[in-house]
Amino acid sequence: MCCTKELTVSGGESFPGELDTLRADNVRLCRLLQLSEEQARAAASDQATLTGAPTSPVTMGSSSADKVRFFFELFRCRTDVYALRWENRRDGRSGWMPAIKGYWRKGMDRADAPYLPLTPEVVDAHLRGAAHIGLYPLSDEDTCWWVAADFDK
Repeated sequence: MCCTKELTVSGGESFPGELDTLRADNVRLCRLLQLSEEQARAAASDQATLTGAPTSPVTMGSSSADKVRFFFELFRCRTDVYALRWENRRDGRSGWMPAIKGYWRKGMDRADAPYLPLTPEVVDAHLRGAAHIGLYPLSDEDTCWWVAADFDK
């Protein structure tokens, strides 16, 4: 593979000197992260992912059951409860709350609340856009298999 000092993108547009700049940034970042050359090398396409995600991805043509199964494989979480989004249209506040049977009432004891379990039907509704759910990733043993971050303002 020939290395030039010019980066060309698929549309034919070229960026003189950009390749050298990107390589220098890569070296600087590897030093900052204290990565060895081996650690900084790109992963092979057949290498397992960091998360150990299943290798056979689900596609748009996959069945609902396959999509739900894939969701549960990717997002290991508590199944005894899940969260629902709420919005107060009067004052504009919004947030998340545990899903329960019936409705939350003022003064209701959380310990006695009839929490709804996370079931394949709930996940299917979420994947179809019929429900907006949240997950509780911390297990009863205080372990977690994943983390998500939202950096929006």
